[in-house]
Amino acid sequence: MKSVLGSLVLLAVSCYSLSARALSDKAVYARCYAQLTGLPVPTNSTVMANIKAGKVRAVDACIALLQKGTLASSGALAVNDTESVRVLNNLYQFHRTWFPMAKQEQISGFQNEFDRNTHSFVELSSPALTITRALFTTMKYSDVLRGSNSYVPMRGTAGNIALAMTDAAGTVADRDVPATFLGTGMISGIHASPGSIILSNYSVPTEGLATALGAQTSINLYRALGGGILGQQSYFLLNVGHSKGQIFDGALKLPRKWAKTTLEDLMCFALPALREIDIQSYINAGAGVTFRRAGSCITCHATMDQFATTGRNWVVAETANGNQMKSIMVGNFNVTTAAANTWSANTVANFHKQNPLGKLMIRSYSTGALINRDVANVEEMGARLGELDEFYQCAAKKYFQYFTGINVSLYDRTDPANAPLNKSLSQRDIDDRRFIENLGRDLKSSQSLSKMVEAILRSDYYNKASFNPQGAE
Repeated sequence: MKSVLGSLVLLAVSCYSLSARALSDKAVYARCYAQLTGLPVPTNSTVMANIKAGKVRAVDACIALLQKGTLASSGALAVNDTESVRVLNNLYQFHRTWFPMAKQEQISGFQNEFDRNTHSFVELSSPALTITRALFTTMKYSDVLRGSNSYVPMRGTAGNIALAMTDAAGTVADRDVPATFLGTGMISGIHASPGSIILSNYSVPTEGLATALGAQTSINLYRALGGGILGQQSYFLLNVGHSKGQIFDGALKLPRKWAKTTLEDLMCFALPALREIDIQSYINAGAGVTFRRAGSCITCHATMDQFATTGRNWVVAETANGNQMKSIMVGNFNVTTAAANTWSANTVANFHKQNPLGKLMIRSYSTGALINRDVANVEEMGARLGELDEFYQCAAKKYFQYFTGINVSLYDRTDPANAPLNKSLSQRDIDDRRFIENLGRDLKSSQSLSKMVEAILRSDYYNKASFNPQGAE
């Protein structure tokens, strides 16, 4: 999709003089039309005719085209026509590029013979759907990291599938249940998760049944676990970094890949994002896990591991045991033990049944300040991430690169280790970063992705053939 869009944009612009600094209005519209719909402007376009006649400004037409993706309160497109569907799907596909793990085969331990129906019950693109919904509704951008909502694409007609489920007594039986995410084709809307499939029991591979392990039962297969995208089943399953049945121990076994991926995908952090001065108290020469003995390792692990402890109660499970056609899912252990918010250098007994305390510990690349905040659970972790400038600057960076092709580097300029990199920056690099910071600040204030896109389209970058801002060479 990305390469096709790039070709379309180049094709659209090549019809006009690239030697001129400023594009004509018709060239600007050709550019945005390709980026928003994935298609060239139709030859019979009334909008283009009005632009050529000077009746409509290109930027206003571009913004009107973006707004065709607006979703009604029901989740369906407010106006369902060909352009609206194309805009919605094109931006949805753009958001999917934020999350490279999006196929059931990428779930660690996936077995096609028994697990191939997983994608019919777990919407694997739910993170991208969540951000697309935020773009095309009044949903606050910070809300993509809050709450227990998961989202369903409106596409095609889903049928029923026999799903192997384990009942409270441990008996496995096939049940004919709606396969909510089975539909194919382009989406025509995004709405909240369907009703429910209640699991009275399930299997934790290599460990046993939920009823015997002290795990939650009578749970909804469609549930999310808090923290918005962080707790969506697909996001955890695809990024947990451990195979089915792994119970976390607080030291060696943690869902740290899930934590690292979140910081990379949604915050644009590159680990390590701490300095050795930040982690001296964590160095433990007698630690049971080797990475706690060296500061160079802890600069990454102090961030990943303390974030990951908020997912300590979760486990990758299946709807049934044995050689049945089932779905992979996220199980959840009941909390039976209180715990202090400390990061152990050794394995902890019943760690997976403790209250899911954690810590957000990272250096801000926006200010250089050390962020060191305790959190009670994944919901609070999402809320704290949503307070950081980085959450908004990262979104601004991704949208800006999509619409202009300019990749702005986000890193901690106050870190002495980055002094050589700072010296290599051109004035253009500095100006581009300042623009991203301004976009991020405005997004944090407005909480509106659509307003941020509008700001990019109205900027001096966008109406130039080479995407140069006003005055830049």
